[in-house]
This record gives sequence, structure tokens and C-alpha cells, in this order.
Amino acid sequence: ANLAAAGGSVVGAGAVVRGRIDDSVVWPGALVERGEHLRRAIRTTGGRTVLIRRRPRVRRLRTESDWTQ
Repeated sequence: ANLAAAGGSVVGAGAVVRGRIDDSVVWPGALVERGEHLRRAIRTTGGRTVLIRRRPRVRRLRTESDWTQ
């Protein structure tokens, strides 16, 4: 699922969300229990939770022209 296109969380058909979800994906038929808070995570139908890491920032390497300006 593309969270950026969805503009937030994506909940599959038949999923049950009793807790809170932020920027997460809940697969069809999966369960998020009361008291749980998924943030940037994927909940599978088997109850497994996969955390979503942010992409690392790519730093531009300095060139010789950076030093001579």
C-alpha cells in the first residue's frame, strides 16, 4: 500500500481496529487490539507487526567548487 497516496493509514477489508493507528497498514482480516497504538507499522493477518523505517537522507558530497566559493 502506498501511504503517501492514501494520505494516512490504510485498513484492509475485514480488518478490525480497536486501538489507534497512525501512518500504518492493517492487512485485510488483521486485528489491532484496544490499547495498541501502531505508528508507521504494518499489521499482518498472523498478528505480526513490521515497523516501517524512514528512508535515510542522502547527503550530497562536497566538490572542489564548494570550497572555492
